[in-house]
Amino acid sequence: MKLKMLIFSLALSFSAWSQITHTVIVSGFVIDSVTGAGVPNYPVMVSDSSNTPSGSMTITLLTDANGNYNDTLFLYGTGGLLLVQTLDSCSGNWQSSSLIYGVNTPQYFSIYTGFVLCGTSGSGGGGSGGGSNTTGCVAQYSFDSTLTGMGQIVLFNTSYVDSTMQNATVSYLWDFGDGTSAIGAYPSHLYTAAGSYAVCLTLNAVDSTAFGTMTCTSTYCDTITIDSTGNVSYKNLNVSLNVYNPAQMSLEETEFTPIKMYPNPSNGIAWVELPQRSDIQLFSMTGRRLFHGFDLEGKVQLPFLNAGSYLIEVVNAEGKTYQLLLVH
Repeated sequence: MKLKMLIFSLALSFSAWSQITHTVIVSGFVIDSVTGAGVPNYPVMVSDSSNTPSGSMTITLLTDANGNYNDTLFLYGTGGLLLVQTLDSCSGNWQSSSLIYGVNTPQYFSIYTGFVLCGTSGSGGGGSGGGSNTTGCVAQYSFDSTLTGMGQIVLFNTSYVDSTMQNATVSYLWDFGDGTSAIGAYPSHLYTAAGSYAVCLTLNAVDSTAFGTMTCTSTYCDTITIDSTGNVSYKNLNVSLNVYNPAQMSLEETEFTPIKMYPNPSNGIAWVELPQRSDIQLFSMTGRRLFHGFDLEGKVQLPFLNAGSYLIEVVNAEGKTYQLLLVH
């Protein structure tokens, strides 16, 4: 008899939980504070503190192409806390809105919440640089005025994807402004005529998460000028543009006796004159070491090199220095 009463009590309990007590329309928007545009495919979490016999419930809504989200939820608890929140991927802070409901709350009600993310915009690089991006990734590059010269323009790719898309697949598309393009983070390109060129970098990231597939795209453009006076050019022809990883090129500032390296540009054979005993290494621009000599002094012949750009590292009692070698 007691067992039957217990089963009956449990049945009543679950029956009560199985009844819909409230219907709520959850809606709102997510916009970028810089552009004012809606952020598409952005996750918004909705939690009900007391919605099932086993406890709370959390679902994730994704914004549409215009940055809006909307859904209808059924609540089963007689009372609880409804929480709507999202993570600002730019600042790393949570934004939220909440509503407490109970026996006196109408059976049908709604909650509308707008989120404004801190937003970002492309900048820097050159005087006329600029870009556009959606939250999650930033395309950008900068010029190195010290390494640019000798028929070479050096750009540093400083683009990044923020913490919300750490496992994203990232792709890069470069438009060099002369009708040609390339893919990859660190490409090279050869300009063969003077002029002004708008160099544009587009970054695209795709990440599959528990919330669904998240994507972001960012574009940054700036203008380079190659003139007929030899400014940032090599006799107005064959100006080679190279994009590097800035971490690879970190330099230690120090007073250093100049290193003679000739000929530079080279046709594949080059020599380095070391004023004192030194450690010398030759690297490709992908970071692969091609030559290493230690405790050297005097004239050192480098191995035969194919056309491209190379980095010479010299370490001695004065410190460390780098020098670029261009092979035609």
